[in-house]
Order: sequence, then C-alpha cells, then structure tokens
Amino acid sequence: MLRRFCLLIAAAMMTGCAALPPAVPAHDLTNIVGKWEGFVLDARRQPFYPSSLTIRPEGTFENHVPSLGSQERFVGTVGVIDEQFRWKNATDGRTGVFTLHEGGGKRVLISDGGGTVGSAQWEPAK
Repeated sequence: MLRRFCLLIAAAMMTGCAALPPAVPAHDLTNIVGKWEGFVLDARRQPFYPSSLTIRPEGTFENHVPSLGSQERFVGTVGVIDEQFRWKNATDGRTGVFTLHEGGGKRVLISDGGGTVGSAQWEPAK
C-alpha cells in the first residue's frame, strides 16, 4: 500500500508539470463515467492528497480522500450544462466544473472548485 502511494506521488509529480492534452467540450456525461485515480491539489496545483473518484451513469459521483479521516467521502451530482461538466457536492453544497482533457492516448479529468477546496486531477483507474 505504501509502495503504491509513493509510486502514485512520484508519477504525479513527474507528470504534473507536463502539458495537459487539449480540453474536450462536454456533450455527454458518458465521456467521464467510470473510476478515476489521482490527487486533490494544493494551492500551487501540486498533488496533495490521494483521491479516487467514481462517476456513475445517472449523474452521481463519490470522491474518496482517505487522508482526510472522518471526512474522507464526498458525494454529489454532475451534469452537462453549457458544454461543461458541472458538479455539486451534496456533502457541503460547493459547486465546480470537471474538465476532461484528452489526446495522445491520455485522458485527464480536472476538477475546479472556483477557488475553493475542490481542485483535483485524476486519470482513469487501471
């Protein structure tokens, strides 16, 4: 477990500075449905806490951030509004946008909480 965590941190740090593939307009929720693994980002947009995200076809999500202890689980809804994947956290009411970046065989999902806690970056779970 610790080894996997260390490998994830190292991979994130190495790819964190790499350019993202282009953003893809949001037309269909199925483009982001599935399981994703990555990190909650700190204020400098660097990996901070490991995170796993599951987005379901009916437009619900569950985000696990084990490092947060008793507040590790966040649930909410996501839908396509004005060509954006808009999310709302049912746990605390915060809102934001998921942006899918895709190209060159790489897929990256970014969460932007609009300056609040909620910025994160994931890749499809393996």
